[in-house]
Amino acid sequence: MARDIDQVRSALGEDKITYYGLSYGTVVGPMYATLFPHRVRQMVLDAPVDTNLWFGNSLPFLHDVALASERTLNAWFETCRTEGTAVCPFGAGDPQSAFDTLIDTLEEKPLKIAPAKGATPGGELDGAMALEATRALAGDQNTWPLLTSALLAAQDGNGAPLHTLWSSVTVSPSLSLPRCSKATPRYAAPIGGPRPASRCTRPQPPRSLLRPGGSGPGPLTLP
Repeated sequence: MARDIDQVRSALGEDKITYYGLSYGTVVGPMYATLFPHRVRQMVLDAPVDTNLWFGNSLPFLHDVALASERTLNAWFETCRTEGTAVCPFGAGDPQSAFDTLIDTLEEKPLKIAPAKGATPGGELDGAMALEATRALAGDQNTWPLLTSALLAAQDGNGAPLHTLWSSVTVSPSLSLPRCSKATPRYAAPIGGPRPASRCTRPQPPRSLLRPGGSGPGPLTLP
C-alpha cells in the first residue's frame, strides 16, 4: 500500500505528499514515511492504531475495538431515545430492540438488492452487513440522519440505502462477511475491517440527531 501511494505521487508529478491518515491510514502512513522519508511534506495521524498489536497479538486489539464499537452503538441508541420519535423515528422510542429485531430478521432472510448504476452492484443485505454499517456510521454525528433513514428503509423491506452505505464504509465492498446468529451478542459479531475500528475509538455521543438547522433526519443522499 505504501508503495502504491508513492506510485500515485509520482504519477501526479508531486515531489512530496501531504498525508492525513485515519484508522488503517495510521498504519500505512508511518510505513510510507519509513520507506520514503524524503517524500513527506506533512503527515497527520488521527487516532493512531497500535501497530505492535496490529501486526502482533491482534486479539486484544480486536477485543478493544469490539467494546468501543458497542459503546458507540449504545450512544446512538441513547441519543435516539432522548431526542424522541419526532427526530429519531427508528424503533418508535426503543431503537435498541428495533435494531436487534432487524438484525435477526436480516440474518434469517437477507434483503435482495437490485443493481443501481453508480451506487451499488447489487447483491443482498444481511444482518452482519447491517451491523457493520451501523457501527461505522454511529461513530460520526454527520452520518446519523443517513443512518436513521437507511434503517427505517430496511425495516420497510428496502435494503438498498443501507447496502450502499455499507459499501461506502467497509474496506472492501466485495468482502464476504461471516454471518452472526441470534446467540451472538452484537459486541462479538465479526468486524469486517480496520476502518470501523478507528471510527469507534471515540464514542462521544453528539448533541443531536439533527442536521444543523434541520428538523429531523435529512434526505437519504450519499456524500
